[in-house]
Amino acid sequence: MKIFSRLLLARYIFSGFLAFTTNLVLLFVFKNYLHWWYLTASTLAFIISVIVSFMAQKFITFRDKSTSRVPYQITLYFIIALFNVFANGVLMFSLVDIAHIQYLLSQVFSAGMIAIWSFALYRFVIFPNVKIL
Repeated sequence: MKIFSRLLLARYIFSGFLAFTTNLVLLFVFKNYLHWWYLTASTLAFIISVIVSFMAQKFITFRDKSTSRVPYQITLYFIIALFNVFANGVLMFSLVDIAHIQYLLSQVFSAGMIAIWSFALYRFVIFPNVKIL
């Protein structure tokens, strides 16, 4: 069984970049223009980017056009996302308040770590029947 192809990896990176860009832009707007506390801004930006991410992962990365499994997929995706929101908050707090790393760079580190474990879960749990090209 082929785990992933270069094309799948490229689509995953594209979809992740789309969600990540959404996250960073919203974080920047919430923090710098709305003057929200960085942790509140980061959490809301992350939640919105999860919605973008699900749609991109389903339709772009894994090209899953099925509708019969959507309730199951959304449920699992949001369970993973809730864990990821919590993990993002812990990572952001640790990196910004404890390690004194700038908040945008901290978000880059946090998103990278989350992307690695999320790919495995998406590929083998949420979208296990994808045909790897």
